[in-house]
Amino acid sequence: MQFEYTEPQTELEKLWGGFYCINAFGRIEIGDGPKFGKFLQVTGPPPLTAVYIDSSGGDVEAALEIGRSIRQASWSTTVGRNTLEQANGEGFVTPRKRGDGQCLSAATLMYLGGRLRYFSDRCEFGVHRFSYANPSPENIEKSQILAAKIAKYVEETGPHPHP
Repeated sequence: MQFEYTEPQTELEKLWGGFYCINAFGRIEIGDGPKFGKFLQVTGPPPLTAVYIDSSGGDVEAALEIGRSIRQASWSTTVGRNTLEQANGEGFVTPRKRGDGQCLSAATLMYLGGRLRYFSDRCEFGVHRFSYANPSPENIEKSQILAAKIAKYVEETGPHPHP
């Protein structure tokens, strides 16, 4: 998975305190949880950051870790992308383009991490039952453990506690 961070581009945007955004896009791979943690250490996004997700899914464990980081920071999640348009150097606000996207499979677990969650009618959102290609006894046991982890996570991402 790839991560991109943008912050306010003009003095007025900084004054308003908004316009902080993370785009998380692509397939979620093993190791993306720590990769996201390092990304956050380097970029240091503040409160009120919005995380835009555009992914067909991937590794469940990594998605859970990223989702927990999002929840811990109290950020919102949105399906799609938010990119800067070509700035012409004029105006008080830099135009941004909100693109539709998909949030499928394991990516939905990242989405659940959001304090507030948004998506438009033009976005794809899909959940399915996970499975292993080889239904061996070892994989059945892994499935049960993973199902328990997901259930615990869904419980954790319930209503956000009030301060």
